[in-house]
Formats: sequence, structure tokens, C-alpha cells
Amino acid sequence: MRRKQMRRVLRSLYAVDALVADEVLQGARIEPAARPETLTPAQFALVLRAFDQRRQEDARIRTLTP
Repeated sequence: MRRKQMRRVLRSLYAVDALVADEVLQGARIEPAARPETLTPAQFALVLRAFDQRRQEDARIRTLTP
């Protein structure tokens, strides 16, 4: 069985494409190819914050688009 990378974890959990997953991870300063078991709890918190920020930015863009 293949071991998952953080890119795949985000894609599975949040139904986003690879580009969005990579942008979120880069925003949290996490390599997309990193394995989840190598991250600290603080790094997981950074990923969640970065994802939440991305979601808020996307919502703002949708409200501004006619």
C-alpha cells in the first residue's frame, strides 16, 4: 500500500485539486510531498489555518464576482 503525502491528504479530506492543495501547503511552509507522520501538531495547525484562510479568500472573491 502506498503511503500518502500531504497533497493527497488535503485532496481527499477537502475535495480540492492538486493546485489548491499545493498552494495551501506552501502557505503553511509544508512540502506537498511531506508524509503526514513527519509533521508536528503545530505544523498541522498551520495547514488548517492556511486552508481556512484560502477558503475565506475564495468566498470573498465569489461575493465580489457579478
